[in-house]
Amino acid sequence: MELPSGRLVSDKESLFIEQELKALNAGEKEFFPLPLCHLVHFNTLPCDIYLENHNGSGFIGRFSLAWPKGLVFSQTDVTTLGQPEKVFGYVPAAEVDQVLQTFLNFLDRDLFVSRMTSLDQIKLLTDLIILWMNNFFLNTLGQNSGEYHLGAKLMEKLCGLIEPMPNPYAVLMTLRNPESGIHAHSLNVCLISLAFIHFLGFTAPMALLFGLGALLHDIGMIPFARHIVSKEGCLSPEDIVEIKAHPHLGNNLLRKVVGIPQEVLLMVLQHHENMDGSGYPVGLQDGQIHPWARMLRVIDSYESITAPRPWRAPFPPDRALGIVKAAWKAKPDYDPHFLQFFILFLEAARAQQALS
Repeated sequence: MELPSGRLVSDKESLFIEQELKALNAGEKEFFPLPLCHLVHFNTLPCDIYLENHNGSGFIGRFSLAWPKGLVFSQTDVTTLGQPEKVFGYVPAAEVDQVLQTFLNFLDRDLFVSRMTSLDQIKLLTDLIILWMNNFFLNTLGQNSGEYHLGAKLMEKLCGLIEPMPNPYAVLMTLRNPESGIHAHSLNVCLISLAFIHFLGFTAPMALLFGLGALLHDIGMIPFARHIVSKEGCLSPEDIVEIKAHPHLGNNLLRKVVGIPQEVLLMVLQHHENMDGSGYPVGLQDGQIHPWARMLRVIDSYESITAPRPWRAPFPPDRALGIVKAAWKAKPDYDPHFLQFFILFLEAARAQQALS
């Protein structure tokens, strides 16, 4: 792997990255959250469900078993939780694939789907994608193509629900994750992307590929997430070097997963390249950059300014649109063709919201 300077990553640096990923796979990261409201869809629970221990007294570890596998999780259990959509159960990492596959099997059944509105299905799929992302992002060293294809199936179903909607932007923006970490950013970029490409008239197969590329674009940041992404102060020169290596790292990790489409790999590798050649990791220009990576460059930047960061509050939509129109149009970073379409998309979304 090459760093932005052109030098190859040393064996010592590669070992550090591997150790960081393994550390993220251990200890407190072995459970992943899922809103408890979704558990009523099961006749019996497909796995053990844990709750987080907010008061550690009397407990060993951060999580404790709440509902064992095979138990019926009823509507009564849900109503005792107050706001079950905001209360999370935790799924053991080893059982995430089984839980996702069980939900996918349910979503293939007409009887199951008939009991849910399209919005409920989209909300469920969004939460399942978060669960999948938590697991897949921390297991790329395992090069598990089966896990990747589970994520692709979830994305395919989400795109299928969005395609017939006249204006999905308002719906998808209600599902944006308000946090500031890598997983929240990746999901939010994906949701904005799906709304934008719907505006552009992408077909469902194209939307599937673009959505996956948007969801996975920052997977190379995971090894550095603990000590860079949450940092409140200024980044050091060493931090910046590591950040600029993340497109290459993400591409290298995903290339080893069987079945990853080339379009997705190019979006991951090139989403920080600029039209004038000033971007990274390679310094590509104009037509050297894949069109979808040029689109993602705009969307990624927009999500960043409209999301909270440890050092600032998010810009409201009107302020963000003003920044896009004024500052970005004067910069050589972005493809002017896609930037103009994105401005039209934001203006159309604002006009639609004003009418509702």
